[in-house]
Amino acid sequence: MEENPVYMWQRFARRIDQFRDLTPHRGYFILMDWIKRFQLDYFCVTSNIDEQHLKSGAAPDKIREVHGSIFHMQCTVPCHQGVWPISDQEKVDYQNPN
Repeated sequence: MEENPVYMWQRFARRIDQFRDLTPHRGYFILMDWIKRFQLDYFCVTSNIDEQHLKSGAAPDKIREVHGSIFHMQCTVPCHQGVWPISDQEKVDYQNPN
């Protein structure tokens, strides 16, 4: 990020656009159906950054995204421990960075 911020923002913007409209595959919904049908308590630890568990109906407090989410930002230097959601209105033109 420090060496080439334009390239990195373009890369993140492209992924955000791809993941924003991504629909979870059937397996996510099967798991949520089992959880609901059998009234199971659950907790999921995932390395995915695309929020597919949340999109399939998992409760946010039941998911731990160990690598974070592409839909949240935080400082690259430990200036603050906060994490901020990226809104749907925030767009980075990754086709034309100028």
